[in-house]
Amino acid sequence: MAENTIELIKTQAKLRPSAPALVGIDGYVLNYSEVHDSVMRVAGVLSKLGIKAKDRVILAVENGPRQVVALLGVSHVATAVLVDPWLKISELERVFDATRPVLVILDWSVREDLIDVTNKKGVELMAIKKDGEISIIPSGDSWRVNNAGDGASFSSDEDIAVLVATSGSTAESKFVPVTHRMERARLKNLVSALSLTADDVYLNFMPQFHSTGKGLILVTLISGGCVICAAPFDLCGFHDLVEQYEPSWTSLSATMCRMLLRLPKQSLRSSLRFIRISNEAVTKELVSKVRNKFDVPVAVSYGTSETGLISCTPISKEVWKSGAVGVPKNCEVSIVDESGTSLPPGEVGEIIVKGPNVVSGYFEIGFNENDVPERFHTGDLGFLDDDGWLHVASRIKEVINRGGEKIAPGEIEECLLMHEAVEEVCCFSMASETYGEEPGAAVVLKEQCEFTAAQIKQHVRKHLLHSKVPSEVFLLESIPKTSAGKVSRTRVSEICRSNFGSK
Repeated sequence: MAENTIELIKTQAKLRPSAPALVGIDGYVLNYSEVHDSVMRVAGVLSKLGIKAKDRVILAVENGPRQVVALLGVSHVATAVLVDPWLKISELERVFDATRPVLVILDWSVREDLIDVTNKKGVELMAIKKDGEISIIPSGDSWRVNNAGDGASFSSDEDIAVLVATSGSTAESKFVPVTHRMERARLKNLVSALSLTADDVYLNFMPQFHSTGKGLILVTLISGGCVICAAPFDLCGFHDLVEQYEPSWTSLSATMCRMLLRLPKQSLRSSLRFIRISNEAVTKELVSKVRNKFDVPVAVSYGTSETGLISCTPISKEVWKSGAVGVPKNCEVSIVDESGTSLPPGEVGEIIVKGPNVVSGYFEIGFNENDVPERFHTGDLGFLDDDGWLHVASRIKEVINRGGEKIAPGEIEECLLMHEAVEEVCCFSMASETYGEEPGAAVVLKEQCEFTAAQIKQHVRKHLLHSKVPSEVFLLESIPKTSAGKVSRTRVSEICRSNFGSK
């Protein structure tokens, strides 16, 4: 396989073997030679266990140098399934059922309840120890190969490297299959868009189980730079991290930016040459405030899990157009109306993307690794201006974007319907000053059931992540529906906003 991620990192290991590649804020550091050798050892371990291409391995790990090595090692002999390590048991079981893994890899501080799940599903469990070894749980047997890559059988260019969870353009959670060929196209696109070199130091706050977090870590490595593994985002410690590690760039969500702007003005000896903002709608006011606070250019970018980077504003350009997300990068972007007819510059329609970075379907839902990717319907509304800049106007999809985290309403609704007192439910987006959007829920209780909104929220809190717990629960007598009998989320949202006290 030509120029896969391992080969690109191997090239950097030959050029700068002792240069720091992955730096943990716990003091653990891997240089490029150590990264390459460690990745090859992980690949050798998995191959020795009989794991091969098309097998799926769940990675439920937090950010850190060892975890990045595990991701690279797994994805080059099998398919890495990236999941949030703090998923609730019911959520993790759905991942098992959807992907049917042969192995699960976690951090060493393993949750006891995850052992129960893997035993129930009959899947082997392994953990990453602090010294880099991978050990079988619960026996504790360690596996290590003496020679880097000994016995490893690497995937081909068209094999799936990773499966990333997404809600896509609907309310139903799916997995995006990114092949090695697509991964390479996406990484080279990012290197070009951000003008990255071996002199760059990236301060990472993005979780690596998200497509954005994974992509920004890998793009730094293939360009020869250094990744400071600092996630999760530390508001109070942000300035200290910048002072200590002197990064040349970092990537923040709009929510992170708004939180930083609330901090008192500090004198910052900043090494930053730019700040990248993505994952949410970005206003001209926010960009101006970030530029003024840090005195650096801001790169606004736009993309999806299905496409990778679509567009990015030039880092050197000081004039930013309101609502603009830059010029499309190495992909074809068109704007179409409801009939699929292309629209001229200035007219708003759905944003459609085509290119080597675009998936041809979702995992086991229309995906064929031999298909040439067709046009991807983003579910976003926007337009191209006369200068070729892309502007995102709004979204037509039902997905809730909470601070950059995409939440599927259907998942919350399913959880609410598990409650003994709930007859009907509708989850929708609510405006949030902090996160941009948060989930809200309208609930119809069964007759003679007397539960409060607080009790309903507590039920969700027991089964889903905190971010998925509705900000507000509204108790309604009925859920409005369309003429076709479908729930009208827009109408439900309007009713709840006008009756904010009915909770």
